[in-house]
Amino acid sequence: MTAKNIGRAKFRILIVDNDEQDVESLAELISFWGYIPIVAQGAGRSLIADAIFKSKHAKCHLALVDMRLLDDTDRNDMSGLDLVDD
Repeated sequence: MTAKNIGRAKFRILIVDNDEQDVESLAELISFWGYIPIVAQGAGRSLIADAIFKSKHAKCHLALVDMRLLDDTDRNDMSGLDLVDD
């Protein structure tokens, strides 16, 4: 991609969050800014599995990932980081 056409590129941004309201807000913002939101769906481990699948198949350029995907109240939940290795 050259500097000339980078502004016209349709960047795909993966959103991974277990809070539906946050996902909806982020997807709206990303669309408003001219990017394509790719939303991982599901809950718990199925959310993580869908995120991995979509990151590989949608060829996303960037990912916005919530740190606590399994339990928002558990300060030790670092499940969002599990996606970094994949």
